[in-house]
Amino acid sequence: MVFTENRVRTGILGLDELIEGGLPRGFCYTVMGGPGSGKTLFGVQFLYTGATLYGENGIYVTLEEPPYSIANNVRRFGWDLYKLEAARKLVFVDASPIRGLGRAAPLYTLRAPIGSNEFSIDDIIGLIGEAKRSIDA
Repeated sequence: MVFTENRVRTGILGLDELIEGGLPRGFCYTVMGGPGSGKTLFGVQFLYTGATLYGENGIYVTLEEPPYSIANNVRRFGWDLYKLEAARKLVFVDASPIRGLGRAAPLYTLRAPIGSNEFSIDDIIGLIGEAKRSIDA
């Protein structure tokens, strides 16, 4: 398989060959599916491989699971997301509602005004833009 400049390799065995060398560069992708379908692992493997093998910085936007939980869960595969964050190769955007106190806050966290559970998509897009600029992604 010849990988072209306008494609971003996923790093997932067999997938790049199926999708003509990777995902088209320059687009945002949403990974959707039911519980347990592999959305989180797909996203993390894509970002981890991109950062460690291909020099691609990445942003992980989480709407439900806290970033520390994702980072701790994928350690079993040898993926150290904390190291990538420290190296400014990966940024988490936590766009989930308030889950409680007592945990370290991620770099970019979206919080609703007190007494409100509403978020604007513009707020989320703004945080993604800030994260993108912070790591030149």
